[in-house]
Amino acid sequence: MGKKAFTIVELLIVVGIISILISSVIAITSGQRDNARDKKRLAETDSIRKALELFYTTNKRYPVEEDWCCIGAGSGESEECDNFAAEMIPYFSSMPRDPIFPAEYEPGKRYCYHYISTTSGQLYKVHVRLENGDDYQVYSKGGKDIPLP
Repeated sequence: MGKKAFTIVELLIVVGIISILISSVIAITSGQRDNARDKKRLAETDSIRKALELFYTTNKRYPVEEDWCCIGAGSGESEECDNFAAEMIPYFSSMPRDPIFPAEYEPGKRYCYHYISTTSGQLYKVHVRLENGDDYQVYSKGGKDIPLP
């Protein structure tokens, strides 16, 4: 009696099926990570909004940053919100930072919590790009009309 064994064709079919299953699992978990990071962005943006409103209650203005800057960018980076960071640090246990900063969603545009205010500090807008391609914003009353970065 001869030994029974798998043929090459049978082995290739099994390997192909396993490869398809592994690829599917990787694709599904990758999407879940993107969604989880987007949820974190929404929650942190809401925390930034609340902290800004507390700051306004105390100071009757928002931190002044006349150009779009990146909340949580490292010290010395050109996009850093220097004034924002200096004034807002008491309102955060740690400065919010996008989960994948400094990754770019298109050339020259980073995943970041972007902040801008008017010169008077009476209006502000925070803009964040989500990994699903949507933009999310929070702003002061009247801050909606501040143009995006």
